[in-house]
Parts: sequence; C-alpha cells; structure tokens
Amino acid sequence: MSKKNCLRLIGLLVIVPFLFFSSCQKKEDYPITEKPLLYGFLSAIQNQEKLISGSDTLTVINQMGYARFLGDPNIPNVFVDAGIVTLNDSELTKDVNNQYLKIANNLQLDNAIHWKVAGAGILPSFSFNDTIFFPSYIGALPSIVDKNAGLNLLLDTSTVKGADSVRIYIDDGGNNIVQKTFSATAGNIQIMPSDLSVLNTVNNQTAYLGIYPYAGKLKSISNKGFYFIREARRGQSVNIY
Repeated sequence: MSKKNCLRLIGLLVIVPFLFFSSCQKKEDYPITEKPLLYGFLSAIQNQEKLISGSDTLTVINQMGYARFLGDPNIPNVFVDAGIVTLNDSELTKDVNNQYLKIANNLQLDNAIHWKVAGAGILPSFSFNDTIFFPSYIGALPSIVDKNAGLNLLLDTSTVKGADSVRIYIDDGGNNIVQKTFSATAGNIQIMPSDLSVLNTVNNQTAYLGIYPYAGKLKSISNKGFYFIREARRGQSVNIY
C-alpha cells in the first residue's frame, strides 16, 4: 500500500467513529428495556480497491480490525486504554491516541469473528463471537463523478446485501472529501451538485470513490454498550469533472 493510500485510509478511520456513534442503534442484542450508554465500538473491515496510476492498475485487498473506547460516553472524541485487544487472535496496535488498528492480508474474517478485550479502568474484560455474514455492495462503481449532474446510485436489495447503512466516500486526492451515509434500502439516491462543488476537478484518476455497506450489533456488557460492526469496502480511482 502506498504512503498516500495509507494516509487516506487512516484519515477515513479517524472520521468513521463519529458516523457510527451517531447512528449505532441498529441491531440490538440484549434483554433490557433501556439502551446502555455506548462505551466503544469494534470494527471488522474487508477492503477491496482498484487503484489506477497512469497505465498501471493495482488491486488492493486487505482486512482490518479497528477499535476505540470511551471513558465517558458523553465525550465521544476522547478515547481511553482498554488493555490488549485482539481480533481472531491477532493483536491490534494501540497508538498514542488510544486508537486500536490492525491491517493485514488475512485476519480470517471470512470465518467467525472473535473479539477479545482485556479491559482497563472502568472498561470490562470481555469476549464476543460474531457469526453473521459480511454485507456487500454488488452494484456498479462509477468511474466518473460529475459535479454538475450529481452522483446517482441505487441502494436496494438488488445492489446491497446484509447491510443496515451505506457510506459513500469521495476524495479528490487533495484536501477535499465528501461523505454521506444512506439507508441500505434508500432506493435511488443522489449526492447533490451542491455537495460535490467542494471537490477539485481531477482528470488523471487520482481521485477516489468508495462505497461502504456496514451492519452493526449493539451488545450490553457489564451495563455498558459496545457496538460491533462488519463493514465491506469497495473503492476505485476515479476522475471528477
């Protein structure tokens, strides 16, 4: 993975938590009447990209484990230590901001997913097994983003499988990103020209379009909420006109 693509990936992961924290009440799996406050989320991600540079086309396939935890659920941007975190026995690396991340070619995510958290401070020790299938987007990936016409996509059961929501991510390769989240059954959706107007024109296929369906499950553990996410990313290099 190139340095540029790695930085784009890390930047995307930094943005992702706020989308999930604001829309995590999807599939609930606990026998209580009041929803627990959210203290963290753990994401298993399958990533497939087609990247074009000149006459060269590179297909990148990898898998990721990503986790963040809160000391105070009312402060969603301050993350805390949760001890050792593993995904299918692979330990995630914790950075100075208490973000946990592992990127590898094979985390065995096609099989059952097993999370294990050692716990620290107010965060409990726990394990969680997830056996649901990954969601998928099987529709077309546009090769051009037309700022004047808007970006039109069909999101329904014919193009999206097993997802709660779908995130659309557009990066012009500079400093401009457009990101929108839709229901997986929204039907015909459009990202409006007014939204796309912030993007630079790109004619050398250094811009990027990603379509990311995801599904989540909220679990109550020691009266604290943890959101377990499966996300399947498809993306490719595009031009923007």
